[in-house]
Order: sequence, then structure tokens, then C-alpha cells
Amino acid sequence: MTDLQTQIESSTSDDVRAVLQRHFELIRATSPAESCHVMDPDAVLESDVVIVGARRDGQLLAVGGLRAIGPDHGELKSMHTLQEARGAGRWKTCALGAAKTCPDYGLHESKS
Repeated sequence: MTDLQTQIESSTSDDVRAVLQRHFELIRATSPAESCHVMDPDAVLESDVVIVGARRDGQLLAVGGLRAIGPDHGELKSMHTLQEARGAGRWKTCALGAAKTCPDYGLHESKS
């Protein structure tokens, strides 16, 4: 097996859409409606969220979004690791990959 690779993902990729759909369904099923703020996959992919994927041997295992919310500020959105790939730090890899894109979008990595 090769190491995980992070990359900016295409919003038209079927596997990105599938992982975002799984995230949406999981959050909707496990969160009270009044506390559930998950974006549906179409909203994520049509917004200004940059999707970062973590792949091993070409297979998408995790995604995370990065959205600029102000000068020098951003937030992580729609972070999800496939259930069958959990427990090996893939979310962290994806989050770190998203953080590496910060300078490309005028953001600075948080020190906290």
C-alpha cells in the first residue's frame, strides 16, 4: 500500500459526491433536526468550499472542505472519513491537507 495522498478534488467527481452524500445521510440520521447544520452535497459542491480529498491507491477515503469566511479566516466544512477507513488518522490527514491549501486562498493556518 502507498501512503495517503491529499489533493484538491473536482466538484464533478462521482466519488467526491458519494462521500459527501454519506456524510450528509450520517449527520442527518444522528443529529437532532434543530442542531443539524450539515450542507447537502449539491450545496457544498456549488458553493465556494474547496474540497480536499485523502486517497490511497486512487481510492477516495476522506474529504474535507475549506471555506473562506473573512479576511485571513476560514472554516473546515463537511469533514468525513468513510466508515470502512476509520481509525487510521485519515481525517487528520485530510484536515492537514486542507490546512496546506490555506495560503492559496489568502488564509493562514491556525496556531491554536
